[in-house]
Amino acid sequence: MYESRYDGHGGRECVEFVRKYLHINFVNQLHQQGGFDNSENVFGDVLKCLMQAHKETDEAFIKTATEEDWSSAAGSPPQGHIYCRSSGLRLCISDSPYHGQRDNLCQYRGRSGSAISEWEVSCVSVIVLIMGNAIICANTGDARAVLSRNGRAIALSNDQRPSRQDEFKRIREAGGFVFFGRVLGKLAVSRAFGDLEYKTGLPDDQPPLVIPDPEIHADFIKDEDEFIVIACDGLFDVLSSQEVVDFVRNRLSRMPKGEQDPEIVCHDLVNEAILEKNSRDNVTCMIVMLKRSIKGRN
Repeated sequence: MYESRYDGHGGRECVEFVRKYLHINFVNQLHQQGGFDNSENVFGDVLKCLMQAHKETDEAFIKTATEEDWSSAAGSPPQGHIYCRSSGLRLCISDSPYHGQRDNLCQYRGRSGSAISEWEVSCVSVIVLIMGNAIICANTGDARAVLSRNGRAIALSNDQRPSRQDEFKRIREAGGFVFFGRVLGKLAVSRAFGDLEYKTGLPDDQPPLVIPDPEIHADFIKDEDEFIVIACDGLFDVLSSQEVVDFVRNRLSRMPKGEQDPEIVCHDLVNEAILEKNSRDNVTCMIVMLKRSIKGRN
């Protein structure tokens, strides 16, 4: 079973592209590996295929975006100038240890105006694969997958944000910086599809500040595992993973056995986040049932 959620930013071009092609690229990679029949390391092959599929999808989107030149009406990003929404970022760059790299950091910046360009559109993703009794989760960005294990929230993914110590270090080593918890003071995630302004127009020896590489987590399904919630960050901005599991479990357990409907619970959960918790972001979610019915706590 293959389930996924995608969350686009700056427009729908990137999220629609990834939604259309990521799983196809993954399947193509599996075929190139020869499938599972002759594999000596099925999990290893799946991980390699997931990594390569993410890379191929991102490269294909960048190629498509630059060839279509969505921003031609508004002109190209300025060369050698800081182009951002915040004057604070201007000061930060001037005073940072990366001041000597100022032109390199800024020449590929997106525009600060209202027009959407290929430089700004992006997408994060989270994929959950269930193979027999195994769960494999691959996430790029801050969409999240959470497993309910007898009512306890188990993280299947790890949000990739610039403030995370390892991501902070990687961004700095790539020649960038993190300001107010954002890449170059602007982007709230450290890994994503698209976001050309952090990947293209760089010197040959400078790696991209934002990468599409997924982090992959594998686990085995246990008897006490009940369901998986897959959702974008708009949900988890206002509810913790444990609160989400508690909400879903409570709603399901109150439904008659045989009539527990995860679609209704998803609708209730989205309403809870938007109407009750005042989430300011878009909210989408999916519930994958691992058991036919959920019992309440004893």
